[in-house]
Amino acid sequence: MQHRLDWIDIAKGIGIILVVLGHAGRGLSSAGLPDADEFLKLLDEAIYAFHMPMFFLLSGVTFGMRPPATVHPSLTLRTWRLFYALVIWTYAFLALRALAGDDANTPGAWGDLAQAPLPPFAHFWFLWALLVNTVVFAVLRLALRPVLHDLSFWLSALALAIALNFIITLPQQLTPWFAPALDYSLIFAVGGLIGASSLIRATPNLAVAMLGSTFFVAGLWLCVSFDLPISRIISGLGLTLCLILPLMTLSTYYGKSGWAQAIAFLGMISLAIYVMHTMFSAGLRILLLNAGIHDLSVHLILGLAIGILGPLLAYLAARRLKLLHIAGLA
Repeated sequence: MQHRLDWIDIAKGIGIILVVLGHAGRGLSSAGLPDADEFLKLLDEAIYAFHMPMFFLLSGVTFGMRPPATVHPSLTLRTWRLFYALVIWTYAFLALRALAGDDANTPGAWGDLAQAPLPPFAHFWFLWALLVNTVVFAVLRLALRPVLHDLSFWLSALALAIALNFIITLPQQLTPWFAPALDYSLIFAVGGLIGASSLIRATPNLAVAMLGSTFFVAGLWLCVSFDLPISRIISGLGLTLCLILPLMTLSTYYGKSGWAQAIAFLGMISLAIYVMHTMFSAGLRILLLNAGIHDLSVHLILGLAIGILGPLLAYLAARRLKLLHIAGLA
């Protein structure tokens, strides 16, 4: 079964590459680099059409495959891992932004380190939203285990997530705390349903994979080209479901190839890349701008490269020194 599940790490690897590329592009836009053809705008719309829904779906899939068996240590270890990483790397981010001073797109000050890490800051919203969904669905699963089997639970959870998204309007003061978690709870539940079902072991044939690819490309074009009258959460879910079909097929036939294993490894360390990538790519952007280099393609290519290689090398160094847990990267 394991070779068929490589698609999860491959999908996470592709997703984290898109995260780095998307944030690098947004950083260049904020820095005011010339973009006469509006390439950065097109790139941003394409990436943000589906890459975060993909991460929440994959997180739901892995949760559905291996739900916490107990509150402690199973659930507490999962949530502590996310919370600790959020706290450590929020303050690292704030410190480096203060160090960059006026060279940063959003200048910071050393006094920012006195603020609490919650509600989440910048891109760390994802870790908090994932933590909230993990806790809520885990507590519900543990409470309902005596009366609902896995598929019944996830179908009920999906219905509940849909209902809550239609019914609940969060007060303004709670929006930064819980709005993203509520928005993506539906996608997390769909992932949980996939992970708990036999679909997780499916191997789509070539025709199904090609159909999924076609719908993904067509759907992405529609999302980028038109202001569709549907939620971006729903459209992102649809795009993600289409994309995983060819990824499942590719992983079956090429999952052990060098390129697939390299991408899968990036997926396995996606947490490390996520919490560190902006520090590396922003640092390089500042150096290039101070050196008088304003070429968009140079910035984008090098920003993507350093945003992946920097965290990768930091992760490998921390692993070698047995510091992964201390650094919040385990």
